[in-house]
Amino acid sequence: MSKTLADTLAANESLSITCGHPACCKSTKLDIQALVARLRPDHGSMHQDLVGLFG
Repeated sequence: MSKTLADTLAANESLSITCGHPACCKSTKLDIQALVARLRPDHGSMHQDLVGLFG
């Protein structure tokens, strides 16, 4: 079973994203509430579910 954004939110867990550019590598914590509002609570919260959303 895949973990959803609702599962992540209910567990009070955090998600972060890191820039892949070698000169940058900045990291930021994602707003899970905003992701739930944008993508729906049943959207997956694993790497493969979210990686395509960020450029």
